[in-house]
Amino acid sequence: MSHVSDLNELNRVNPVQHATRVPWLVRLSWVLLWWGTALVSLLGWGGPSHALLSEGGVTAPALAASLILGGVLLDVTVGACLLLWPRPRVYVAALVAVGLLSVLATVMTPSAWLHPYGPLLKNLPLMASLVWAWQVDGIVDGGVQ
Repeated sequence: MSHVSDLNELNRVNPVQHATRVPWLVRLSWVLLWWGTALVSLLGWGGPSHALLSEGGVTAPALAASLILGGVLLDVTVGACLLLWPRPRVYVAALVAVGLLSVLATVMTPSAWLHPYGPLLKNLPLMASLVWAWQVDGIVDGGVQ
């Protein structure tokens, strides 16, 4: 039986235990990034998160709270999926989330691209690593799964 067949069989038997070629340290760094972002958003309630939204024109407290909680839920969910189901379709979903959030942040606060800490610039290597993982695991599994 070929290596690809073995991996496909493993996925059929136990879909949660997906075989991946993405190193565990890369996956762990993604999970910590997504979950850390969620935690920072909650711990900074009323502070930086609200200030960023206000700078972008979102001044209604209820709307700001809803957007922040929605972001926290997205961050926790994407982090959990990357941890528990490392597969191409999860990488694509994370890539789409980062891309859409980056576009939204650019529209709301274009000055973030010029910030010395590079909050939006840091999304570029994250997106590159997700594309790489998508390609690596997509080749193993024969496509997006």
